[in-house]
Amino acid sequence: MVNGSGISTVLDITDRKLEELRKDDFISIVSHELKTPLTTLSTMIQLLKLKFENDTEALIPGEIDKAYRQIKKMNVLINSFLDIARFQSGKMDMNCDHFYISELVKEMVDQVVFTANGTHSIDITLCEDILVYADREKIGSVLLNILSNATKFSTQGSSIEIRCYKEGDEVKISIRDEGYGISPADQERLFEKFYRVRNKFTTNTSGFGIGLYLCRQVMDDHNGRIQVESIEGEGSTFLLTLPTATISTISPRSN
Repeated sequence: MVNGSGISTVLDITDRKLEELRKDDFISIVSHELKTPLTTLSTMIQLLKLKFENDTEALIPGEIDKAYRQIKKMNVLINSFLDIARFQSGKMDMNCDHFYISELVKEMVDQVVFTANGTHSIDITLCEDILVYADREKIGSVLLNILSNATKFSTQGSSIEIRCYKEGDEVKISIRDEGYGISPADQERLFEKFYRVRNKFTTNTSGFGIGLYLCRQVMDDHNGRIQVESIEGEGSTFLLTLPTATISTISPRSN
C-alpha cells in the first residue's frame, strides 16, 4: 500500500521527468530552426573576411574575426543541443576510425588558442603517438569542451597543461588548469544534464550545463571514462580514458 507521502514522491518524479522531456523537445526544435540561418551567416562572414583580409584598415579584419569566433561558439552550442536530443532518442551515430590521439590534441589546442585569443598559456607537456579507434569528431568535441572550460573558469594569464600517455591497454589524456576549482559537492553532480556550478566565480559566465553531460555520454559510448579531481582555489584536472586501438593488422606509421 502506498501512503500519501509515497504518492507525492511518485508524482513529483513524474512531473520532473515530463518537464525534462518538454525541455528536450523544445531544445531540439529551436536548435534545428537556428542551424540554417547560422550556417548562412557563417558563410557570409567568411566571404567578408576574404574580401577585406588585405584591407589597409586594420580594424575591419579584426572585427570580422571576432564575429566569426562568436558564430563558432553558437555552432558548438547548437550542436550540443542537437546531440542531447539524439542521445535521448538513441539515434546518436558513431563514425569510428583509427587516428593518432596526438594529432587530435594538437588540433583542438590550436582551435582553443585561436578562440581564446592569447588569454591563456596552453602547453602540451607530453603527448605520445598513440593510435586509437574512436569517433574522431566526438572525441574532439570532448577535448574542446574541457579546454574551453579551462580557459573560461580560470584567470587570464594562467596555464593549462595537457598530457596524453599509454597505460596498459588504455590511453589517458590529462588536462590540468590553474582555475577556481570545483567543490566536492559540485564534483558529485558535475556530469548531470543541465547542472551548473554556481558560485561567485561563475555568476557572470554563460552556459546551460550540457557540455560535461555530453562529454560523459560520448566517453560512455566509447567504453571510456571521464573523471575530475579538483581543489577549490587550486585548479582542476580532468582525466579522459579510452581503449587503445588493436594495431596487429595496421601498419605502424613511418617517421
